[in-house]
Amino acid sequence: MQRRLVLHLPNLPLHDVLFESSLARNWAGESEVRALNPLREGATPELSYLGLPTEVVVEPGVLTVAALKAEPPARAWNFHLSLLSDEAGIAQRLPFKLTSDEEAAIKANLPRLNTKTFTFLPGEQLDHALVVEANLDLGTTPASQIVGESWASKLPDGDGEQHLRGYIDAGLNMLSELEFNRIRHEEGQPIVNLVWPWGHGRRPDLPNLAFERGEPSKVLTDSLRMDGLARLVRLRPVRQDLGSGLPFKFEKALSHCDGTTTYLVLETPGKFAVDAMWEEVGWWLRELDNRLLSPLREERKERPMDLLLVISGAEKGLAFRYRTYRPAESSVPFSLESAQEAKPIDVGDLVRNFLRE
Repeated sequence: MQRRLVLHLPNLPLHDVLFESSLARNWAGESEVRALNPLREGATPELSYLGLPTEVVVEPGVLTVAALKAEPPARAWNFHLSLLSDEAGIAQRLPFKLTSDEEAAIKANLPRLNTKTFTFLPGEQLDHALVVEANLDLGTTPASQIVGESWASKLPDGDGEQHLRGYIDAGLNMLSELEFNRIRHEEGQPIVNLVWPWGHGRRPDLPNLAFERGEPSKVLTDSLRMDGLARLVRLRPVRQDLGSGLPFKFEKALSHCDGTTTYLVLETPGKFAVDAMWEEVGWWLRELDNRLLSPLREERKERPMDLLLVISGAEKGLAFRYRTYRPAESSVPFSLESAQEAKPIDVGDLVRNFLRE
């Protein structure tokens, strides 16, 4: 039986490290290459990764709450809750992972802010959720957009703002006093004290993809949000036993590529790129090839493989389709010039076309 893989590397820039990687040398040269349109601003990019239309927006908070396996009331508001650092009124991104003790302290103390209408849902590291059972009509600012800015100028604004603003203030006061933050301060590390709710929404009706597509496909991912979407469309997320970052368990991912269609959404290289960690990006791409893709190709006699690899983000991107049973030599090279000059296609359309064949 043939394997079909839809592999996304979101927000990975088209940098020299990509074009010098073995993905370009060993795969793209025998593939059909396509240029991609930028992902639509304000949409839910995770929908396009599964070939779903993006007209329906699923807010980040909804995806996070779903990933945490919570079932809040239908009318409740689902927020993503990001942890940042307040430095003299300026929001700063936290550059290091929390230790297990620090993470445990966060999860033990944030429930102290719960009320009859506000419920904290513990997540992982710097990403958690908040469920609010109240009437709200307000705007919030994504955590990524307040970094380096005065967070007080970006507070929730609208009907119900006072409750969320009070939650942020209470969180700031409480977390700043925790022992682990005192130690971080003494060591010159940024303290974890800014709790930022954003991306709120209510859970929409989404299709049951396992039923519609006739297969209970797995979604292998290091993304909390993608985990949540997989659950909402009744696919099978695999995330926690894969790890993330440099210790990503490629062999474990390989063992899960056992069905006819498997979706992989791996954010790690894109996150390295944000901090210009190009050496880590190059290393990660080599590991992806050596420990996941090449072993799958070696099984081509027993299990032919049809691979769609997608590199997409806010700028134009590239994709290639590699079939072990039909090597191709594309008229479009895998290059930055192709991304800029070739006729592009939307990511969702590309995935849908792939799945129809």
